[in-house]
Amino acid sequence: MIAAYWRTDRSLQGDDADLSALINNLAASLPVYSVPRGGIHAHTRHYMPIRDGKTEKPTLVFDAFIRLPDGATLVAIWPDTTLPSDLSDLASEIVGKLSYLGRSESWVDCTAIADWSGEPNCVPAQPDDVESSIEMLAALPPDTYEAQRLHLIAEESAHVQEKPGDRGAGRSVTDTAMAAFHTRGGVSTLPERLLDALRLETADYKECGWSRPPAARVVRYVLAADALPRLRPVRRAGTAAQSKASLPTVARYLLVGRPRPTIFDTVRIGELMRLAALSQFGWINTPDGERKPGAPWQISGRDSEGKPISDPSHPHAFWLPEDADGDGMIDHISVFVASGLPPEVQRRLERLRRLWLRRTGTDTDDARDHVADEWSLALEGFATPADFARAAPIFRTARTWESATPFIAPAHLGPAGHSGEIRRLLARRQSDTRIEMALRDVEITELRVIRVAGSLRSPLHFHRFRSRRSERQFDTSGAFIRLSFPAEVRGPLAFGYGSHFGLGQLVPANDK
Repeated sequence: MIAAYWRTDRSLQGDDADLSALINNLAASLPVYSVPRGGIHAHTRHYMPIRDGKTEKPTLVFDAFIRLPDGATLVAIWPDTTLPSDLSDLASEIVGKLSYLGRSESWVDCTAIADWSGEPNCVPAQPDDVESSIEMLAALPPDTYEAQRLHLIAEESAHVQEKPGDRGAGRSVTDTAMAAFHTRGGVSTLPERLLDALRLETADYKECGWSRPPAARVVRYVLAADALPRLRPVRRAGTAAQSKASLPTVARYLLVGRPRPTIFDTVRIGELMRLAALSQFGWINTPDGERKPGAPWQISGRDSEGKPISDPSHPHAFWLPEDADGDGMIDHISVFVASGLPPEVQRRLERLRRLWLRRTGTDTDDARDHVADEWSLALEGFATPADFARAAPIFRTARTWESATPFIAPAHLGPAGHSGEIRRLLARRQSDTRIEMALRDVEITELRVIRVAGSLRSPLHFHRFRSRRSERQFDTSGAFIRLSFPAEVRGPLAFGYGSHFGLGQLVPANDK
């Protein structure tokens, strides 16, 4: 609002006393908010040059934000504030000049209104709300700012510089901060008016040793659970155990690197993701000299005796690489565990930061043979398929689903071919309530090709083999399929050989 004021006609008069009065009125109490529903978590990513000595090192930066639906309305309410008519008119004039909010990409059309009859869903937190609250900056109330300013100026005046030989000896943290405040001209960042303190440039207060604007305070707010997608935040030690019914079933990661792997390498990336997760749990050396994963069955896919889990409901982890934006490159990896992700598993999965694949070659003189393809992972959150559905097609609901990767039959093909194998696998999943009602009437169609990033591709374009050479594979060609259910079915859906690593993965037909 302060910046927008300088685009009003009043700013030409050279007297901003009315603006100062408006800011003082608004800063005297905390606002509450009505946050529009339907937003989704989004981000941008770019490389920023970070100085390292005399050189600049490109560093990958994730810039996270919430993308709201077009036309959504965000309301800031000051329930304890009543403005006089002249200041109300000024507020209307200023907010009408606002063109963006928070970031230059967020275009807004802003209006000031005298009354609002809705119910706020984002309010200041109470002391017992700390675990579920979010931090925001707010202006200090005018009287609080004045008291803080006088206190700091008094401390600066009373401060005695230490002798050169005693530099730093016996100094408290407060003393050291006050020395910086004194030697860098701290008074210049504490003007008399709150308005002048709020419109200081970032460089001004950082030059004087402030880590945030001196006229600002941190306030914790509680946002209603249904206002935004319920992505569970990173958990800390000491968090109470979750009940099985409330356990999240999905951990979704952003995959970043140059170049990103293509969707044709899905099974390779799925296997790499599992290995990276297993490494977080360590390995156990058995008495007979074997080495087995220390991970629980949800992650390892093996029972207490080390044998693969053969439960037809597939309760252990699926490692599903995604091409969420349809450009033919893998941009996300989702870990789906239908039985739920226990807190300890969540804590280990939070540690995943990268995947890497060492290149191999026959020409040992080639430097590329001695390096690795490496990708960064950024955890977007723990949630349910429904929570991720807006951003990830594999978690949506649909009646018709088509192959995103080839279906590979896990057994010998019978006379009915790949369609017969799909029907057999569906029958085995009768305990899966998502598809139980649709087993009898599902229509199965085999497809010769699918479209990937605008081009038609056959199953032979995809890598269709796991890295385990000892594993028997009956079907080496694979096929694409379309499943049409009589009712909508929630994803993810993946069938056949290698389905836990992204093969046989389906997406809604209207998202292809």
